[in-house]
Amino acid sequence: MPTNEELQNQIQELKNQIAALQASLNQLSTTVTQHAGTEFGAVQQLAPHPKQQIAVATFANGAMQIDKTGMQVVSGGSNTSAIHFTEDLSETPSTDTVRAVLSGYMVESTDVSVVGMQTNTSGSESVITLSNDADSSSVYWNIRRPSSSTSEVGVTAYMADSTSDKYVLIKNAPLGLHQTTSDFTVLADGQLWYRSDTDKIKARINGTTENLATESYVSGSYLPITGIPRGSGIKTIASGAITIDSMYHKVETESGAATDDLDTINGGTLGQILILKTNDSSHDVTLKDGTGNLNLAGDFTLDNGQDTITLLCEGTQWNEVARSNNG
Repeated sequence: MPTNEELQNQIQELKNQIAALQASLNQLSTTVTQHAGTEFGAVQQLAPHPKQQIAVATFANGAMQIDKTGMQVVSGGSNTSAIHFTEDLSETPSTDTVRAVLSGYMVESTDVSVVGMQTNTSGSESVITLSNDADSSSVYWNIRRPSSSTSEVGVTAYMADSTSDKYVLIKNAPLGLHQTTSDFTVLADGQLWYRSDTDKIKARINGTTENLATESYVSGSYLPITGIPRGSGIKTIASGAITIDSMYHKVETESGAATDDLDTINGGTLGQILILKTNDSSHDVTLKDGTGNLNLAGDFTLDNGQDTITLLCEGTQWNEVARSNNG
């Protein structure tokens, strides 16, 4: 039979166990109270606790899943899923006036995938769309901001297998070039930019930075001469005439004749300078003064490969500026 002291020790141990159980019950009661779901309705009482760690969470009967790989949204066929950003929670977010939407869908039968982002604020809309059709190897992307005043504004690009179907289209808006006061240091052929300090459009062509001449510089009050531009080279006389497309050309006689007369020069713009020489020293080209549209200081024969004549375009007429008889 236990002694009185032993009984007292057993009673104290039982009290300690009861206190520990009571603490556990209090903690459990607190946990249940905090997760009673009173803010969301009784149907949410069995939902996972906000601090509970889970490997996979699924929502809307498996329409969306969050796991260690990220967020997955099921989309296919007639099911187009989207993430809506709205001012307030809504049961019909797709019809809200102020919203932004990130959506996408895949159609397995045609292997088409589309990813889009759309915003709509007070009647105006911005859209970014990227789609891919695996069957035709085509890619289409569209950036636009339609409004009530224009049917469509934006950039559209379409690329497919056919070379005729590759294009970038800018609708209802001008193309803007980057403005800078110095040339870029990282350059590649095909680049375009605008030098605001010199009012010139610059282009990177064949490893060289060039100025692009506009109509006002070529045919208006400006005529910059920074070198002889590339032309088609040799011009062959046909019935006493040639058509030029550069500031410098060699002239060949018709049918390779030993001599031929040149009395008309077609082409050119007001103020343009033109330098001519013979293409072959054995094929003499004689420019005729006062015949056709040439106004010269008398006829002049280019009978040597070093002979040149310089002309100035005055509307439809070509006036002699200088001649050099070097042969």
